[in-house]
Amino acid sequence: MTGDDGSEADARAVIDRQLARAGWTPEQIRREYSTPSGPADYVLLDDGSPIAVVEAKRAAKQAELGLDQAARYAGHL
Repeated sequence: MTGDDGSEADARAVIDRQLARAGWTPEQIRREYSTPSGPADYVLLDDGSPIAVVEAKRAAKQAELGLDQAARYAGHL
């Protein structure tokens, strides 16, 4: 990461590596997935259906902010 708190781009790079290590394929991952309340950073698909939302936040942000945001997006899927 760059700086003390990293950036959202740094977080996305970590998430990309973790998703790949966990076996998620590019076909199962949608980035900037449109929802009625805004774009989700990542939506994970199973047989083409959304099953999870992942929000990227820089390290200095509280995890709860990303969790609340992801829950809001997931509620609209």
